[in-house]
Amino acid sequence: MTSRMRLSALLLPVLFAACGGGGGGGTSNAPPAPNLLTVADVEKIVAQAIAEAQAQGAPATIAVVDRVGNVLAVYQMTGAPAMSTITSGTGASGGLENVKVPSSLAAISMAVTGAYLSSSGNGFTSRTASQIVQDHFNPKENQQPGGPLFGVQFSQLFCSDLVTTLQGGRFGPKASPLGLSAEPGGLPVYKNGVVVGGVGVMATGVYSLDLDIYDNDSNVNELIAVAGSSGFATPAGVRADRITVDGRSLRFVDSEAIKSNPAAAPAFGTLPPSAGSLQSTPFGGSPIAAGTAFGTPESGYRPDTTPAFAGTNAYVLVNGANANRFPPTGSALITEAEVTQILKSAIEVANRARAQIRQPGGSAAQVTISVVDTQGKVLGLIRTPDAPVFGTDVSLQKARTAAFFSSVTAASVLSGLPPAGYPSGPVSIAAFVPATRAFLSDPNAFANGVAYSNRGLGNLARPYFPDGIAGANAGPLSVAPP
Repeated sequence: MTSRMRLSALLLPVLFAACGGGGGGGTSNAPPAPNLLTVADVEKIVAQAIAEAQAQGAPATIAVVDRVGNVLAVYQMTGAPAMSTITSGTGASGGLENVKVPSSLAAISMAVTGAYLSSSGNGFTSRTASQIVQDHFNPKENQQPGGPLFGVQFSQLFCSDLVTTLQGGRFGPKASPLGLSAEPGGLPVYKNGVVVGGVGVMATGVYSLDLDIYDNDSNVNELIAVAGSSGFATPAGVRADRITVDGRSLRFVDSEAIKSNPAAAPAFGTLPPSAGSLQSTPFGGSPIAAGTAFGTPESGYRPDTTPAFAGTNAYVLVNGANANRFPPTGSALITEAEVTQILKSAIEVANRARAQIRQPGGSAAQVTISVVDTQGKVLGLIRTPDAPVFGTDVSLQKARTAAFFSSVTAASVLSGLPPAGYPSGPVSIAAFVPATRAFLSDPNAFANGVAYSNRGLGNLARPYFPDGIAGANAGPLSVAPP
């Protein structure tokens, strides 16, 4: 969550844009062995988190998800805040500032963040997310550009036609109730060195972000999640704090000084009714369920079996019938063979590229590649085996963004949209068109066929232009900082 609304913050560059980066071991691009969270595993994670919450005197809502976002459990302790308040902590107004949401949805979003940002080559938490989505990277470093994943929190939303819902079956990727989270307290969980899901905790009733990474917080949400992940912890070698971006170390958690002994936590089945109860949500949560094994058809991700991508280690998204959801397809302006070649060429480059944000060094890049037509229809989507799950939705957003804003109809479509509804009042979408035309001194912008990459659109959508220069005016696809 950030303090600003941006038109293209949830639209990130072109046709076959890659998301995520890194590999699973050395220069290998081999898929990790299938692993999954069993019901007993989920019960252990929840029970350990409950014990720490009791030791902290902080009743909490605890959520556990698998790697593709299936909600396996939501447990609300007696006395835990039922609602949480969204706030940027910056004094901002408007948008979602000070809106209250069910704590269960906050906890789920935090768990999804830990699972979706992580892989066998990198373990990222919601605190890591907070560091890389803000107006500057690092936060509060004036004259530094926005975070490398600025705006990515506006992905994985259930309005996407790529993510699935509980009603659609167990295959993923699943939607996140509040998108990706920057509130500390969401951690990935691992088995045998492979990410199998995430745990999220909401005890404070405040859904925010870490505005100051130069101190070490004692965040109760995070401490409870640390205890919950005991026995399923991120391997030390791939934790975010072992990874650098542009010479800056990433954050994993600020403190692991838990008060309980997770190994001595009472078994879940022995907890009295007075401790709390499992919660049903539109996303799942009761009864406790086992997760899916990533890379198997049940998870919605499996190896491609067609001759077109032989030898590339390509993976595809499948539906409940194990059919490829987005096979290469032609349209009026591009043939199936051309779509196939774009996808194949891109994944071959990824297989030869060195990842920047994964361990060990020298690992191959892990990416998702999407191709769309001029109307945003998906013409093909493939990925490498261990790319972070969040990149599936973001890759498609990138392709659609570049195609849409480069079309001659973008201005008329935007101008015809109704205002966006927020609790604080409506926000005009149409107003971004004249603002951009005035900024570019181009009365026909978004209607003259000029091609825009997502990098260019990202610059226009930043809260400062030039990017990172505090005190500068906002880009025309953004709004002024508070």
